[in-house]
Amino acid sequence: MKYQFAVLALVVAIPQLGYALPGFSEAVNHITPQSWNAQPKGCTSFEGTWKGSCTAGSVKTPEETQVIKQTGCEAIQTGHDFQPIGGLSSTSITLPQADGSVFGVSAVGALDWNADKTSLALRFNGLGRKIGNNQLIDMNGTGSMQIDGNRLLVDLTLMGTKVSCVYDRQ
Repeated sequence: MKYQFAVLALVVAIPQLGYALPGFSEAVNHITPQSWNAQPKGCTSFEGTWKGSCTAGSVKTPEETQVIKQTGCEAIQTGHDFQPIGGLSSTSITLPQADGSVFGVSAVGALDWNADKTSLALRFNGLGRKIGNNQLIDMNGTGSMQIDGNRLLVDLTLMGTKVSCVYDRQ
């Protein structure tokens, strides 16, 4: 579950419902599929295809491929997940567990540039609960994402657990 939540923390998605809100499309009109090729100016580009894995303590995740698209210095997209840089986004997901139960998570996240726009900082807060259980779990974390040569480095602290991900540019 920690790995699944690490992926959620890396890019917190805007629900598709947001696109249907009046005025929403005008507010993000400059971020369209046609403009995804805009090159970042004055900030690090995370755009590309990346292959790697994460570790949390002694647990290593299977290798995976991530495709990141970036619009200037304003937004990042992986798959269908869109994250504005300097804004807020929220998501709710359910995560099936090995014992057959389901864990639900709702989180709000913020992704921001550091002062010289060479790395991104992530902060998120939320609640989690095993479906059918009245106990709520505070879900919070921080992290960073930066490029080192041809490597994408992601370091997260999720509910006190350190997660480190290394991806190589393909």
